[in-house]
Amino acid sequence: MTSVTKSPVTAPTEADVEHEINLALREIADQLLQINQDFTTLIPPIRREGENVYLINMAIPVNYFNLRSVVDDVLKKHRIRPDYRISLLNCETNEVSLGFLARATDIDKEVPCQSREQQNDCYNLRLALIDSNEPIAGDPPAQPMKRLQWLFLGLAISFPVLWMFWKRETPVDQPANTDDGWLGMTAQTRFHPANQTLQVGEDTLDLTFREAKLLQFFYDHQNQVLERERILESVWEDEGVIVGRSLDVFVSRLRKKLKADEAVQITNVHGVGYKLLLG
Repeated sequence: MTSVTKSPVTAPTEADVEHEINLALREIADQLLQINQDFTTLIPPIRREGENVYLINMAIPVNYFNLRSVVDDVLKKHRIRPDYRISLLNCETNEVSLGFLARATDIDKEVPCQSREQQNDCYNLRLALIDSNEPIAGDPPAQPMKRLQWLFLGLAISFPVLWMFWKRETPVDQPANTDDGWLGMTAQTRFHPANQTLQVGEDTLDLTFREAKLLQFFYDHQNQVLERERILESVWEDEGVIVGRSLDVFVSRLRKKLKADEAVQITNVHGVGYKLLLG
């Protein structure tokens, strides 16, 4: 009998990682171009400016309030560490016009200056990937002993409270696992607006702030034809600039996350807007 030796799984090389980052950055540029309804402009080669710092010479107006959700989704898809710094550089002056720092631990996915009126200028995009374990300029220095002391103090304070809840019997008419805040859409799907969480079957999906706000608006007006202008004004009311293409991008994302449940349909009403149908 001939034995078969399985090849060991090798760790990705530095070249593999660099190739994956290049693909991710090109996909980011592609999505930003599509938001501008640009399906023909060629994406130039990605330029590496330093260790984990990359420049995309797009030379286009960038939809700033969609930027974080686009970058987060693409980096997650390519399994690239999620902490990063974005800078939008003016094409003519090469000065930083807008930018933000994004951490994976951020609860609020909004970015600075997002609600201000944005100039329709030409931008290039610089992205710096940051190791989650490395301190960032402006962060307070780490104080391990002090943090440990606070940890023990927190445990000492919380233990009696946790013990009290553990000992107390759960009432018969009140299940231990309550569904406060959940909205039942169908037998398979439910939605928690406050937690920005969507459950479809056995899958739990995270929503961005804007995705959750859009789904909440659809849910509150289910089975109704909603005009595009009404949706934009209600969901993007806090933005200085409203871009109609943004609505189509976010509807497409919600459809992908809901596709496993055929009883939930976001239909396009030609020339008018959209309708959420719950079967």
